[in-house]
Amino acid sequence: MIRRQDQPYLVVVLAVVLPALTAGLGLRLQSMWGDEVFTLLACHRGLPECIHFHLGFRVLPLYPVLAWVFTLGGASILGGRLLSLLAFMGASYFLFNLASRLFNRKTAMWTALAFATNPLLVWYAQDARMYMVWLMLCLGSLLYEMRVLKDGRRCDSVVFGILFFFGLLTHLYFVFFGLASTVALLWVKPKTHWKRVIATKAAALLLAFPAFAAIFLLESPNALVGEFRGAELEALGYIALVFGVGFSFGPTSQELHSMPPMDAMRPHFAGAFLLIMAFWSAVAVGLAEVWRNNRPRCYMIAALMATAIALPLAASYFTRKVEFNARYVLPALPFALMAFGYGVQRIRPYAGALLVALLFTVQGYGLFAHYTETKYWKEDYEGVASFLKGRLAPQDEVYSAPYDSVWNLLLEGYATAVHLNEETLDSSRNSEQRRFYILNVPWITDPSGHIREELEQLPSVEVFEFRGFSVFMSPPRSGIGPTKIPAGPKIS
Repeated sequence: MIRRQDQPYLVVVLAVVLPALTAGLGLRLQSMWGDEVFTLLACHRGLPECIHFHLGFRVLPLYPVLAWVFTLGGASILGGRLLSLLAFMGASYFLFNLASRLFNRKTAMWTALAFATNPLLVWYAQDARMYMVWLMLCLGSLLYEMRVLKDGRRCDSVVFGILFFFGLLTHLYFVFFGLASTVALLWVKPKTHWKRVIATKAAALLLAFPAFAAIFLLESPNALVGEFRGAELEALGYIALVFGVGFSFGPTSQELHSMPPMDAMRPHFAGAFLLIMAFWSAVAVGLAEVWRNNRPRCYMIAALMATAIALPLAASYFTRKVEFNARYVLPALPFALMAFGYGVQRIRPYAGALLVALLFTVQGYGLFAHYTETKYWKEDYEGVASFLKGRLAPQDEVYSAPYDSVWNLLLEGYATAVHLNEETLDSSRNSEQRRFYILNVPWITDPSGHIREELEQLPSVEVFEFRGFSVFMSPPRSGIGPTKIPAGPKIS
């Protein structure tokens, strides 16, 4: 396994303690958002339905099984986030050892420090979704792939095969990273044991093939998956920004989902340009130092970064059937940070200090805003659910657009949500009961363009605003407390 000399005490601090602090302290600070509620909803329906549901999101069976176990069958979002936090710590550990193997311990120290404090990675370490597990398996499989290429030991081959197979069973896009690592390692410097690597990957792909086939053969279990808009090349500018500062600068998530990324970014262009230049200047200097001192390693890092971005982008752009998002190029980020880590300890001390100041000013700002700027926080599903539970009486009606199944989970034991559209809105006008209308804005497309306007024109309507939501109450009645209907499963 990993050699003792590759495990200094700093591994414990940088790869375990620091990630646990930067992400773990705020693990339950923010409300669940839409994607996390879908994870919880799928787990709540039982393991078979959880697997079937996730296949519609191009997520293979390993993550649904882990999520179902960690969320206690859909009862605890904290468990789902804990899984991502543990994966964040595992990814940091693998990255430390990767940097040690490719360069030296000082590079590994700076790389792990930058990794643990990167706001984009902290965001996904606090997200009850598969992305951090996927990233951990990408880095772990690459580490052992390098070990097999160099030494060809059987035990390393077994561990590599397991990690690669588990990666394939986590998300469809792991295939992109597997191809990227093959191209990068074999193109830069073929080893005597490359046949064993290829054979291991082929065997893992063969074993995972039934799961891949299920994604394309089974009917999607939800209405969210279908034809995608495809990648927009302009989105690369936004990706360049979020790699350094996360989602904590410029447009909010709601603004990004209501307009093209570049339109949302335009009012923030000056600040975004400075942040992009600062972060990527630190990375570029590191790459230049790698080029000057170790060109094969430079080729490898550049190839891993480029292919990890280019393959998902090309697949989405040309097929229009594969979703493209900043999170799907996440495996490129650790190698950008590794280039920075190498540059810091190779250049002159005053220049290294400037490099550190550039990168950690950007990341520090993003991390600070991540915890303090509530406008960048996740949608407040739990705030809306708590608000409704405190006001719902047994006879009250709830309408939601979209995702009535999500609200049925969050309000279980209190009310049954009905999908809100023009038809149900018209029929609700004749109801004698108090009605609550939940609009998830601007994440939905209102075909008529009039639902909000019609709700605002209801007699005696009251509007309550939450992050990502507007709740309309009509007609308002005072003095009604929470219903005595037994509550559903507690979401902790």
